[in-house]
Amino acid sequence: MKTSITTAQAKKFADTAAPNKELYCSNITGFHLRKNAKGVSWRLKYLDATKKRRRVTIGGYPALHPQEAAQTAIEWRSGITKGEADPMAKREALAAQKRVQEQQQQQNQYKVTGRFFTDVYEPHLISNYRSGKEVASKIKNFSFLFERDMDKINSHDINAWYSRASTAGLKRQSIIGYLGAFKAMLNFAAGTKKGDQNNSPVIQFNPLRDYSLPRPNVQEREQLKRQKEQLQAKRDIFTPEIRTGIMQGLTAYAEKIRAQRRSSRKHGKPFLPDLDLVPFPHWFLPFAHIARLTGMRPSDIRSLRWEQLSYNRFNGETVLTFTPPKTEDKGIEPIEVKFPVSGELKEILSQWQEHHGNPTSGFIFKSERTGNQIERKAYLKHWKHVKDLGKLPKDLDFYAFRHNFISTLVKQNYRPLRIAKLVGHADETMIIKHYFHTDNEDMNELASVAAQSWAKAVGGE
Repeated sequence: MKTSITTAQAKKFADTAAPNKELYCSNITGFHLRKNAKGVSWRLKYLDATKKRRRVTIGGYPALHPQEAAQTAIEWRSGITKGEADPMAKREALAAQKRVQEQQQQQNQYKVTGRFFTDVYEPHLISNYRSGKEVASKIKNFSFLFERDMDKINSHDINAWYSRASTAGLKRQSIIGYLGAFKAMLNFAAGTKKGDQNNSPVIQFNPLRDYSLPRPNVQEREQLKRQKEQLQAKRDIFTPEIRTGIMQGLTAYAEKIRAQRRSSRKHGKPFLPDLDLVPFPHWFLPFAHIARLTGMRPSDIRSLRWEQLSYNRFNGETVLTFTPPKTEDKGIEPIEVKFPVSGELKEILSQWQEHHGNPTSGFIFKSERTGNQIERKAYLKHWKHVKDLGKLPKDLDFYAFRHNFISTLVKQNYRPLRIAKLVGHADETMIIKHYFHTDNEDMNELASVAAQSWAKAVGGE
């Protein structure tokens, strides 16, 4: 069957017809030529199986001549009559299939470990986690796997990496941290990372979900034992000599800074503020006092803001409420610490606040250069000066203030959960694991019990 639309008629229609006009064929039902803003096209109108009127484009004019377009229209109408899928349904099915294939291809490209890390996970970490850059740097230890698909990674890959890392002297604790960060990324890629929903997983499951590091060898066990002993020693309560040295060091450092300022004012810089008139000539001094009186982490103190101090006029109590930065990225609801402010701590904060004009907002300790939060390790050089002036051990960590605070409370037999809430732990697990240890005096007493029983028995015969 031929179409009634001739080549000449089609050309004339294309050249002269107004937009949205249609030229119908009298021989083939529903077959027509349509003019629109973008050009001219061959179309077919028909009723589908549900008697719904449909319109489908066959092709463009003049790319298709009238008889070519008509032949397609006849074939499509024949298929509709035989109960086959109508042209529009076929076209929609093909389009849907193509979209699925494109999505699958798009998804498959992110199965590649390095591509997923660079394009998806690293930006996600940096945008959503304070420690995002640090975590990302840990994952980069597995860059040797970046060309591999994530679902093809296996235990042999990690065992080989573990062997190389151990041989290179990397501590097992660091290895555990690096592997944990890498496994977390694989969980995210599979959509199973706890507390961090990923609605577009690219792998079905984490191939390392059941993987555990090999048991430590003899050398590693000895190393872990030494590390544990060193850490345990740091968690002990300060001796009276250490406490005295710390206070003397802080006093001497304050005097040293004041003396330097007196010299500067005397020799050409009289415009500088007189530090003999203020309680703290340097920010590190109240910073250190807060550490010894609260057991806060250095990162906790750095992040403190004046607006976190609140006074309750009904009970006369002041509370410092804050979320430790270390815990902000853990869990859906970050840990909140409510630290009571009284006595020496209250006096120190009041003096420091008054010294700065009684601000009610902003960082309690801020950089004089930038006006922002002080740098992460800014306190370390000042701590070194204090240790030198106080004749303290060179390996005495500033973090020992926290250990001493917790150990002191443990020694006083306060409940572990109460201590945990005060120092910003999620529960009492860490307190019990690291701070509840038997003192040497207690051990000596236990060891002597059996000997005393023998001595009493022998003496009584």
